[in-house]
Amino acid sequence: MGDDPWLGPTTRHTVWPDRSWFVFGSHSSHGRINRIRFIVRNFTPAEVAAGVAGVGKLPLKQVIHRRVCYLIVGGVFGSAAFVEKSMGVMSIFRALTVLYVRPLQSRLLQVMKNSSFPIHTPENAPEASRKLLLHTRENFGMVPNLEGVMAAAPALLKSYVSMWDGFENTSLTPIERQIVYQTVNFENTCNYCVPWHTLLSRQAGMSEGDIDALRSGSPLADPKHEALRLFTREVVMQNGKVTAAAISAFFEAGYTRQTALEVVMGIAIKTMSNYTNSIAGTPLDAAVEKFSWKKPLADGSA
Repeated sequence: MGDDPWLGPTTRHTVWPDRSWFVFGSHSSHGRINRIRFIVRNFTPAEVAAGVAGVGKLPLKQVIHRRVCYLIVGGVFGSAAFVEKSMGVMSIFRALTVLYVRPLQSRLLQVMKNSSFPIHTPENAPEASRKLLLHTRENFGMVPNLEGVMAAAPALLKSYVSMWDGFENTSLTPIERQIVYQTVNFENTCNYCVPWHTLLSRQAGMSEGDIDALRSGSPLADPKHEALRLFTREVVMQNGKVTAAAISAFFEAGYTRQTALEVVMGIAIKTMSNYTNSIAGTPLDAAVEKFSWKKPLADGSA
């Protein structure tokens, strides 16, 4: 292939829908910078994302090759002014690698996951999952995407729905059940479940202060509730191997051996949902988009 007079030396063409062509790969710094200019001036971030998704013919490792990442990241997050004012192509690449390549890789993986795990409805789900999805719709007024994804494995969906219903019949109050659920969601960094349990915590009558505390992994106002949160977190973080001191503190707060085992049940329920969402990249439902969540950093920033 020849050199493009404006874009610089080219090595391979990749066709994008509704555009003439776009070039991936170049061995010249001039070509790389001009390609970033070309992306910024001619493609919206949505189109760049669509282009990435359209590179299905390339292996993922090749798509995430540093030159391809460099071009895509420049188009989505950069600007012509930023590129022109930077100290050089390699310094730009190093900075972008630290700030953006990993998030970009995560987005690419999520696109691929979403295409691999369909969201079923009662109408198109496997036969064994249809009644379970109808039951879920009766409880929630809709079929959340989580259950729609789980429907591909009827045994998983049946276990999840059954245990969810069973947890409602434990000795834990509605607020305490949400404390267990949301603590597990936080520790497992489940961006799908935290928004849903923000809504469910409100419906259970939890205070806004405690809702925010659970979303940030902070102490709860009520000492007994805080003891429940700490015990749940300890069980999750230690894989069940909690110390005698942790169990003693839990009992001293007013809980019993029964409630300790019920916490295990709540953790099991959330493990099924958290892990499913992590593997499948379950998209957040519109019903809880306003509660979208990103795990805060250790210093308290998002």
